[in-house]
Amino acid sequence: MEYKFRIYDKLNNKMISSENDEEEGYLFELYLDGSFSVFIKEEEGYECVDSEHFVLMQHIGRKDKNNKDIYVDDYVRCITNLYDISYDEILPIIWRENSLQFDTEHGVSLELLDQNEIEVVGNIYEDRGLLNE
Repeated sequence: MEYKFRIYDKLNNKMISSENDEEEGYLFELYLDGSFSVFIKEEEGYECVDSEHFVLMQHIGRKDKNNKDIYVDDYVRCITNLYDISYDEILPIIWRENSLQFDTEHGVSLELLDQNEIEVVGNIYEDRGLLNE
């Protein structure tokens, strides 16, 4: 499995992918203890900034029906019938009890769904009002 990450810059309200971070003027380093550092490009080079202004999100190793990467904290639309329950909901992806799940009272595991039943529609940082629609 390929490990990919992205960070959300809370100060500038901007999502930065690890695939194009240097183009955006950001670099980030991940450490074995789970911590990370963020560097922003300045005239003299890169300067380390306080990581508390950033949120780290990991790619979950799956893509949606449009072949878009899915990350923890993404909102996904789930349209399926599972255990005789019909779903057509927009839900956040969370890590719960050692598995990736939708944040519902049902605790539906993502592993049970086919790629064609899931579509990324936003994330909890840039699309806060999405669940209220």
